[in-house]
Amino acid sequence: KKRKKLIYLLSILPGLGHFYLGLMNRGLQFMLLFFGTVFLTHLISSFGFFIPVIVFYSYFDALQYHNKYRAEIDLQDEPIISHQIKVNKSIIGWVLIGFGCLSLLENASNYLGQNYNIYIDYNLVKNVLISFIFVVLGIKLLTGKSKKEV
Repeated sequence: KKRKKLIYLLSILPGLGHFYLGLMNRGLQFMLLFFGTVFLTHLISSFGFFIPVIVFYSYFDALQYHNKYRAEIDLQDEPIISHQIKVNKSIIGWVLIGFGCLSLLENASNYLGQNYNIYIDYNLVKNVLISFIFVVLGIKLLTGKSKKEV
């Protein structure tokens, strides 16, 4: 039997409680979602809003799966987002372009708000470079050939 106290403790980090229950795919998806959001928060500070949402959703999801385990219901390692939802690559492209532009705007406003002196700030260059990469990847997804065209 899997101990509920250990599920409580492990679920503090999204995905670990799922790993303990043997739900490797679901646990990995929660971890990637959590750490990806933490990374994006460094670029666009408004993404910090999603971190507690992911943590609490993962926490209660692990507890629900533990209740199913205790009731001896067969646990299905289902993805967080159902396979029934087809993700269009143009949607991903527009989302990447949106993230990149939002990050560029936020970095530009922070830089202009601080001072008007011209100097090279490492963090600014890093953030602008990553923002441009998002925009370029989004444009590449939008202009790339689909599998049907090949």
